[in-house]
Amino acid sequence: MWGVIHDRTTRDRPKGVGHIRTTIPLSARTVARPETGRRMLLLAQLPPPVHGVTMTTERVRRIIADCGKADVVQQWGGSAQSLADVDRRSLGKFREFGALNLALARQVIARDRSEVAYLTFVPWTHAALRDGIVAWWAKRLAGRTLVHLHGEGLEQVTTGTGIKAALLRRMLRGTELIAITGRAAETATASGLFKAVHHLPNAAPDPGPPPPRAAGPLRLAFLGNLDPRKGVLRFVDVVARLVAEGHEVVGAIAGGSTQHLTVEALRSQIAERGLDGRVTVHGPVHGAEKDRFLASHDVLLYLSAHDHAPLVVIEALSHGLIPIVRDTGGVAEIAGPRFSGNVLPAALADAELTARAASVAARYSTVPAAVAQDRAAARGRYLEAFTEAAFARNLTAVIDGPLSPTSLVGKSGLPRNVRSRLPAAVKAPVFAAIRRTGAVLSRGVLPERVAIYFHALDPHDRVALETAVGVLRDRGYRFVSMDTYTDPSQSGRLCNVSFDDNYRSWHAALPLLDRLDLAATFYVNTLPFRDRCPQGEIDAYFGRLDYAGEAVPLTTAELRGMVAAGHEIGCHTHSHLLLADVPRAGWDAEITASKAALEDIVGQPVRHFSWPYGMPRHITAEQKAFCLSAGFRTLCSATPGLLQRGIADPTDIPRTGWRPDRSIADNLADLAVDGRLFTRLTGRSIVG
Repeated sequence: MWGVIHDRTTRDRPKGVGHIRTTIPLSARTVARPETGRRMLLLAQLPPPVHGVTMTTERVRRIIADCGKADVVQQWGGSAQSLADVDRRSLGKFREFGALNLALARQVIARDRSEVAYLTFVPWTHAALRDGIVAWWAKRLAGRTLVHLHGEGLEQVTTGTGIKAALLRRMLRGTELIAITGRAAETATASGLFKAVHHLPNAAPDPGPPPPRAAGPLRLAFLGNLDPRKGVLRFVDVVARLVAEGHEVVGAIAGGSTQHLTVEALRSQIAERGLDGRVTVHGPVHGAEKDRFLASHDVLLYLSAHDHAPLVVIEALSHGLIPIVRDTGGVAEIAGPRFSGNVLPAALADAELTARAASVAARYSTVPAAVAQDRAAARGRYLEAFTEAAFARNLTAVIDGPLSPTSLVGKSGLPRNVRSRLPAAVKAPVFAAIRRTGAVLSRGVLPERVAIYFHALDPHDRVALETAVGVLRDRGYRFVSMDTYTDPSQSGRLCNVSFDDNYRSWHAALPLLDRLDLAATFYVNTLPFRDRCPQGEIDAYFGRLDYAGEAVPLTTAELRGMVAAGHEIGCHTHSHLLLADVPRAGWDAEITASKAALEDIVGQPVRHFSWPYGMPRHITAEQKAFCLSAGFRTLCSATPGLLQRGIADPTDIPRTGWRPDRSIADNLADLAVDGRLFTRLTGRSIVG
């Protein structure tokens, strides 16, 4: 674990920016080495001004501070202090940047090194050389240098023949690149310039499910600094065209003045075009005000000509706004396949771009059902790919992990630390040999208590369930609830059958369970009930599960029907997130509130809990204590190979999956194998 965070603030920062040690380059002081832990040298600007780069840097700083990964030391100078100052060269900026260089030079001479340095890089701007110089210093001041890419132009740097490109390559060589789009990651990897390339998509805070859409005209939004290159004037053109065509639409623009366009000048242009009452200009919005702005609109119309991976598109998706965007950088990647028709070619001339964007918006104006469907899909896209939990998990993996040029999240969308890294061709024979050895060492004796679990009850799962019940019943097992299974006064061979997640197929299989005389335990996620949850969030939920079957969850009435049929209900959290990645402040929503929701639905206490991704390495003692304090009597893992341990610890009841793709003999071997030593040493299951 890296060291704690110290405060030694020497200049004003925006509210909420804390837990950071800041050195002012103008003072030319060398930062003393922290007394505890390791150190990350943050050579990047924090807000103000507020824009995508500074907001992401603040998110990085906050995550590292909150999880105790490093003593964060920020040093910076030579950037704009307001939006109006962006892109402007000034003597003051050069003077501050010179002071920063002197301060860094003193640290090099003093051999005052950090473990990691972090900086940002925007290749297309005139500040690219400044960023390159900072990278050059960082390599001399830290064991690892992380360069967070925030803009187009990387290919020109890696392949350009000019002096600037050659200098940048020299300064960046040997650093590690954090790429926020897949295309940039591919370009960086192919260049061979970087020691490692990490694909880390941006993120935005989760504002929660959007409110129901109010009746009325289609509401279009633009959110961004008032720079014509970001498409703010095209936004006005599109609204004007829609109004002229007779569509019921209104538009709103939120953004701060720049040297290119002020709020007052934009309002004057809108008035001259007769669009007063149709297009409103709000000026800059931040925090809760920005959330309210986005939540009150249906569509984000953002036709920027130069953005790389605009944070505003992710923020709009989090609020369920439908994106209509221009295909620059990784914008199409952010929008996702569902909205490919809303991503307009970057090469379109202004007039054609306006016409195409108006055509897309007109469809939503005339088909209200499409608005509801696509808003849910937009929210689902955010939950699938751009949550802060995923960003924090992957960022800390970059900070902690070895130098490895790999993407942190695989094609399945599951966290890489949840899935095995072994290729299937290697994994299968290796784990088969381990399993056979373990079964021999444990003499193939089935334990007196066996807890098996399934997920869905699709047709092939029903066959497997019926087979498992028959095989175990023939071996003298009595099928019981979790209450009975964990009662130490019970004697004889006991088996508990449980199911995780939330599937309609459970309810459809009630006749089978009745025929088998089987009272099962269902550990339920409360997010995706289809009578309460938008379809987009349901789609994102099943995407997290990497589930390829009938992706339909229960209704609350169907869950009550399962209880009426004699089955036991347990809690599996609200959203099926990896709880190790959920901050302590989020446990109430994921655990306590989920338990309360289930009890409200079924009208009886919920006493049992199972962990999502239930391997020991995903579970902490603090989380166990929290669950017990919430009122759970037992906590179940999902680590095959531990049934020999028994039920002595109610906070760690082991279960083993009965797998439809395996033979009866192999499934019985999985139940008999004693994998306690293997799991204690590795944190993983002995069963492949």
